[in-house]
Amino acid sequence: TLIILDNYEQVVQWAPDTVGVWLGLAPEAKFLATSRERLRVAGEKVMRLEPLPPVDAIELFVQRARSAQPELEVKGSEIVGEIVKRLDCLPLAIELAAARVQLLPIEELLKRLSSRFDVLRGGRRGDSSRQATLRGALDWSWELLEPWEQDALTQCAVFHGGFFLEAAERVVVTSDYSQAPPVMDVVSSLLDKSLLR
Repeated sequence: TLIILDNYEQVVQWAPDTVGVWLGLAPEAKFLATSRERLRVAGEKVMRLEPLPPVDAIELFVQRARSAQPELEVKGSEIVGEIVKRLDCLPLAIELAAARVQLLPIEELLKRLSSRFDVLRGGRRGDSSRQATLRGALDWSWELLEPWEQDALTQCAVFHGGFFLEAAERVVVTSDYSQAPPVMDVVSSLLDKSLLR
């Protein structure tokens, strides 16, 4: 038996009382939980999903663009390659961008990506707000953070190209929150929640 639990980050605090118990009661069952945060239960195996490889990202864009505009002809993949690169090869962003080919030529779509939050909206009817726009997806993750995690993530934005823990400990201040853990634990939590890599 395979049990799939999607978007488990919404209820991750109950993982020990649900999945943790179920694992013991049904040892033959397999659980697949999609979550941007680790469940932290015994036996958990984390599989981090990276952005798509560029070739796959281009293929996804072309496939989705042709489903939105069947007669679309893609001449050369340089422009599409630049589009998916600018979208960090993220599947949701690629799908939202590809849907825009009904309205915009591919060259124009690339130009408009400088205001990507305006362009990357309008997913499929019935999609939740976090799947209908790129901003919705980011807002969803942001709202699930503790206030000190939001502040720490904002403060980490001063780093360009990455940083080490020691640098974060010199820059990040969470002393406004009496319940905030040490910076090392806040950074670890942001890693666990897939907001830092």
